[in-house]
Amino acid sequence: MAAPLTGVLAWPAIGFVAIVLVGRMALVRDTVSDRLLNRMFLWSLAGLLLYRCATMPGMVGLAHQLALGCNIMVFLCVYGIALLWQPEADSASVSRRQWICVVVAGGCVGVMLLAGTSARNDDRMVDLTLDLEGIVVWTAYVVPLAVTAFLITRWCVREIRFGDLTGRAKFVCYGLIGGNVVLAVNWSISLVQLAVGSSPLGSHPLRMELAFTICIVNDAAFLGMPVLRSLIVRAGWDRDGRRCRQLRPLWRDLTAAVPQIVMPPVPQARIQDGGPSRLFRMSVEIRDALLQLGPYFHAAPVGNGALPAQPGLEGDMAYYVQRLDYAVQARKAGVAPADSAAVPQLPRAGSDFSADLQQLLDLAMAWSKRSPAHGSSRLPAVSGQALVGGTAKS
Repeated sequence: MAAPLTGVLAWPAIGFVAIVLVGRMALVRDTVSDRLLNRMFLWSLAGLLLYRCATMPGMVGLAHQLALGCNIMVFLCVYGIALLWQPEADSASVSRRQWICVVVAGGCVGVMLLAGTSARNDDRMVDLTLDLEGIVVWTAYVVPLAVTAFLITRWCVREIRFGDLTGRAKFVCYGLIGGNVVLAVNWSISLVQLAVGSSPLGSHPLRMELAFTICIVNDAAFLGMPVLRSLIVRAGWDRDGRRCRQLRPLWRDLTAAVPQIVMPPVPQARIQDGGPSRLFRMSVEIRDALLQLGPYFHAAPVGNGALPAQPGLEGDMAYYVQRLDYAVQARKAGVAPADSAAVPQLPRAGSDFSADLQQLLDLAMAWSKRSPAHGSSRLPAVSGQALVGGTAKS
């Protein structure tokens, strides 16, 4: 009995699911739900491959029945994930329910293998018929899937209507509901076929493979998005990554002058949000560096039209950048800092992170356009003297 999907369609679907699985196992595995989803895709890939094996002579009966078992495991993994998303769920109860699901799934697979012994001996698939073999096999298969699909659909509808879900979470819920609708339509067609004795859409086992493949590819398309996002973040192509690249020349020069303010690196596995974490750390380190370099602003030449002693920093970013460049060179050259706290500082643009970040981006842009102060040759001789509030003190 041939599979409904030709290799031209089936193998690309298998390849797509395999790529998503490898990507998720490498990049998206931090939470319990992530690991459950990865386990779901592992069972999904095994089921798709077993359906391919069911086209080989001598493997039809066993491969088909094991593929049905993989389908059950996939649905129970999704049910376990839905349990984790419930607000009242705790790890102990969720773990206990998942083990119950595994035991139930194992029992259903055992019943299918026992009832389908004659089909395996004849190297054929078990179709949905009114004989004992067909009723037992498909009852053991359909009942856990129907119960799980109903619970998942009910939970998704409730969360969409009353839950405080993000747009991305609602998108996933709609995808899960859509997959369950495909299965429900297929089961309805099978029941009609059982009542009238025939169907123009093929036998039940063949439609089940088609429905399973559609659902898994649908889930892979939805749940592969975090893999794509993780790759974009790691490549620095996201918005936060682009901002990091804009800040990097300024950050590199300032931290080279004040290396002690650089925070210890965080292992990548512990950075849950990738680009935002790097951007926040870089912004904090730039602010710390500006604070540390403030006392060195007295190294900038004063008078003769070069730089005023009391600058209006609020309105002249170019002036501040030039003064900061001298401060960086002074720090590197070992010039003594001022002994007063009244040193020039870049005023805060606002109390929120967005305004503060935009000011640092403007500073980074002005920094890249500056005319650098080269070495200590342009620094004044400041041995034993400093500036207090911009005036010399000897």
